[in-house]
Amino acid sequence: MKKVFDPTNDSHSPSDTRALSVGIVAMPFASITMPSIQAGTVSGIARMAGFATECYHFNLDLAVELGEELYESLCEHRGVMSGEWLFAIAAHGANAPDQDNGLIDAFPQAYEALIAEAGLTRADLRSLRHDILPAYVNRCAQTLAKASHDIIGLTSTFQQTNACLALAKRLKAHRGDTT
Repeated sequence: MKKVFDPTNDSHSPSDTRALSVGIVAMPFASITMPSIQAGTVSGIARMAGFATECYHFNLDLAVELGEELYESLCEHRGVMSGEWLFAIAAHGANAPDQDNGLIDAFPQAYEALIAEAGLTRADLRSLRHDILPAYVNRCAQTLAKASHDIIGLTSTFQQTNACLALAKRLKAHRGDTT
């Protein structure tokens, strides 16, 4: 078996090492109107250090699936951390808070604003939360599992934490050896 490239150890010769394979991921709800500066910066640094690097802009995939206008409405809504709420089921399953979607009733002004902005119904939000987004995260994890990266980096800014946690959990289930 070949040794893995270690940028801190210059005793390896190029013939007995291979570069680690790195995947950098941007998840929802990052806007599609501007690229992820985090993914671009980290992937550039990793490439300069000799790592084989690939970026995955899964936020763009969800925008295609949902439609750009709906997706951007969800990105722009900052009310009650709706992005985290929407991905909570995908991230935490049966342990997710608010299994019965009571938050919609607890904060009617915030969610009614989201519903109006996005052109959704309450049933649409429930479907996103319980069906569409968990299935989407599964597809993202399958894509990464097939790529066989040694390391996966997940960018996370506003309302991306649960989406990233959901993906990380599924990826570990597919490929436990991935860091």
